[in-house]
Amino acid sequence: MKQLYLTLGLVMASTSMLAQSRAISSALRHAPPIDLAGPRVEHRGGGTCVFSEDFEGGVLPAGWSISADVEQLDDMGNPLGTFVPPWQVGDSAATQTGDFFFVPAGMSTFAYANDDGPPCDCSMNMVWISTPSFDLSGVTGVGLQFECLNDGLYCTTEAGVDASTDGGLTWTNIYTIPEAGDPNDPVLQSITVPLAAYAGQPDVRLRWTWDDGGCWGTGLAIDNICIAELAPANLTLTESFLSDAGAFYDDYSATSQEYTHLAFEQAYPMIVGADVTNNGGADQTNVIVTAEIFEGGVSQGTFSSMPYPLLAAGTHDSIYVMTNWTPTMTGEVSVELSVAADDPDSDPSDNSGSKSMTITGPAAADGYSNMGLDANSLTGYYVMNQGGTDPGFGIRSEIQNTGSVAYGIGLAFATGTVAGAGVQATLLQLNDDGLETMAVSDLFEIEGWHIGGTGSNNIVFIPFDPILSDPNPTPVTLDPANDYISVVENPGTEEVRIGVSGTLNPGGLWSVDPADGSLIFYTAPDNPAVMIRLFLADAPVGIADLTSNGLSLGPNMPNPFTGLTTIPYTLQEAREVTFEVIDMAGKTVMVKQLGNRPAGSHLIDMDGAPLAPGAYQYALTAGQDRLARRMIVTR
Repeated sequence: MKQLYLTLGLVMASTSMLAQSRAISSALRHAPPIDLAGPRVEHRGGGTCVFSEDFEGGVLPAGWSISADVEQLDDMGNPLGTFVPPWQVGDSAATQTGDFFFVPAGMSTFAYANDDGPPCDCSMNMVWISTPSFDLSGVTGVGLQFECLNDGLYCTTEAGVDASTDGGLTWTNIYTIPEAGDPNDPVLQSITVPLAAYAGQPDVRLRWTWDDGGCWGTGLAIDNICIAELAPANLTLTESFLSDAGAFYDDYSATSQEYTHLAFEQAYPMIVGADVTNNGGADQTNVIVTAEIFEGGVSQGTFSSMPYPLLAAGTHDSIYVMTNWTPTMTGEVSVELSVAADDPDSDPSDNSGSKSMTITGPAAADGYSNMGLDANSLTGYYVMNQGGTDPGFGIRSEIQNTGSVAYGIGLAFATGTVAGAGVQATLLQLNDDGLETMAVSDLFEIEGWHIGGTGSNNIVFIPFDPILSDPNPTPVTLDPANDYISVVENPGTEEVRIGVSGTLNPGGLWSVDPADGSLIFYTAPDNPAVMIRLFLADAPVGIADLTSNGLSLGPNMPNPFTGLTTIPYTLQEAREVTFEVIDMAGKTVMVKQLGNRPAGSHLIDMDGAPLAPGAYQYALTAGQDRLARRMIVTR
């Protein structure tokens, strides 16, 4: 059947919502991590090719083989009884004929499987393309280098590389090809897969596999294949860390998440590190990562890891530096990292990396002591609403020091959010006993000026307080023995787009299960970082009364509410006032004629008992002016 899935492929766990606690479970939102002993995506390094193929001949090269022909299908997914090869050789124009598989510039002519372009539409279940046999009996320090595009769109299941040493009778998977970054903006992947286990073998074959997962509209392209003799010493620093990225997210005494914004009062001795890959042909001994820390642009010293005794060819691991240095002021902290071993590196250009973070403080200029995991530049969004996939999202905060209190949550609303929609913030405490609700906000009505923009300039503050009009939020004392989950939910059906920027470590991202209100946390790496921040200092509330020609209408308090709620309004002059409640179908369900009211501030006490649970608008008419706001009735 022809299906197009625009899912995000999360891995998760879940929890259910109670009066004072919520259940919890885990899941994957992205594919699980590659085993630490496995190869990594790296840029191509030198070496002489003992076997190569660039597909510039425009046809399947001699000696290559492909899996069995696949049946063509009509637009409804019905079989036509005709069969075609699953792999073709062509260019970007050929792959884009079906309008879904876009191979960017960089590969001229290449081999590809595309289930939605000519001669298909087809269903492709684990199709493969194989090299001829090549002899590695006299070769040491060898690796596979190739370029590819695995866009990972829709419900594609897996792409990989297999190896055989018995003429293709049996195959062993040696590499899983990751998705090419953002699937909506794919980039070519340059990949090196060390083949140390196959050096000395006289009959080696490699094949590329791909499975469309039962969907149409995507593919796998490969090009510029080279079986190369690798330089003996070639380390690569593949990723930099500003935390113990290997710490388990359920260890409440450790910091597994990597802060981009950290409150100065929560600063702790920094643990930094790097993921290091041995792309060379020989084992490397005494691998050391060195870190130089800068605070406000001034070097604070150079720190080194303990020697990593042996990093075998074709493997990678994370190496950490215990600096014992703690930030001393607000502002930027940056770290320059490098890696070296006993043997001089053949290509030192890829032996370094860097990372930075912002230390925040209580003043406005220092960010109101906010703590966040996002990259500060709004690059996308998740949709939150009832009836959709995700009613809400959350972020984990790990507390290290005593004495801090939380005043509220800040978040970014992306363009496309419906002005007038409402969200509610909740702070939950997490430990071995589960989740416990520590604080909630009133229903926060999103206004037009809250929406759009980029970075910290668009972080809207919502205090932990049942009454938004109270200028003094109720702070929550934070305990280092616990972690804290800051959750933002949309109780309505209007679309709210919460901004995302950067990625998170496992356990950092949470969401609300639409079925039962339980919480789900995501255990895969590199989930999108939603732009939610925990504020440890009081910030200006992102709300204002509605005002028109001398009439002001404030938010009802509390909201949501079960029984009574109070609605404030102000008149600059005496007027005839009428109060109405309207349901979401536009029907007026309550009217109160309040008569001629004098100038000044007034309160309306409203009993919600006659109303069914749900969302309503309340409207106030004073003379020729009319203002309306939203409220939620619960049971």
